[in-house]
Amino acid sequence: MDGGYTASASSRWMGKPALPLIQCPQCELKTIVRRKAKTSKNYGRIFYTCPSHQRDGTGCDFWYWEEYYEQYLIKRGYLQACSRSRGKRQVIDLHGEGEGVGGRQVAEQIEDKQLVKKMNVLIEIGSEIVLLLKCFVACCVCILAINIYALFRNG
Repeated sequence: MDGGYTASASSRWMGKPALPLIQCPQCELKTIVRRKAKTSKNYGRIFYTCPSHQRDGTGCDFWYWEEYYEQYLIKRGYLQACSRSRGKRQVIDLHGEGEGVGGRQVAEQIEDKQLVKKMNVLIEIGSEIVLLLKCFVACCVCILAINIYALFRNG
């Protein structure tokens, strides 16, 4: 586990809102819990884990330091990335009940929509490349036709 400690993790504990707790995506049995490290190396540092996770490595293996859990939530569509810069988080409402988080299917749909947008951009770029190649081939054919005409006219 990462030994680095960031100021954002400590400042978040002092008044900033905690990250949302989601259903564990590994075991899908329990809700993730927020804990404070008690080791001398990381004392007071916040981490998020499945309640089934054990220190000896047995049980569920879902375990993240706070900053990496935040990145995980953003990547999976539970949090909006831009909200971090404004100082408050906007939790995507997946239940339709205020700031509740859950509903893995909705998060997957959001991720799918983002992938579709990226794919559409790639398709547009590909179409432009094909158009440019067609223009290039047309120019080459014209040059070839002119050269053949000039060859027969002079020869």
